[in-house]
Amino acid sequence: MGHRWKDIDFVITGVKIDNGKISLVKVRNVYNLGANIGSEKKVPRKFIVDLLKLKNKNKHIIFYTSTFDEMEDGWNLGDEVTLYNDEFITTNGNRTTKDNLGNLPEFK
Repeated sequence: MGHRWKDIDFVITGVKIDNGKISLVKVRNVYNLGANIGSEKKVPRKFIVDLLKLKNKNKHIIFYTSTFDEMEDGWNLGDEVTLYNDEFITTNGNRTTKDNLGNLPEFK
């Protein structure tokens, strides 16, 4: 199901990979019905997993991937982020047994 900005709680904008796995993610909150995106925070992968587990218990927490478009000076909305097998952070519909958030930029 596609969401609009006003329905989204957080966007994931980057990942840190250690030993072939996501260890940290860059997250920004979305507020004012999608009119604003908050400042960037680096959080452990486990924090995202824990929030996505809440979503699976019928809590309203929606994550999407997002990238910044310098030419347009704005954010592009990517895919919804889900938890696969109660363990892997993936984009919606991706059923690989590993973390996979598409082509988000990697940070050090």
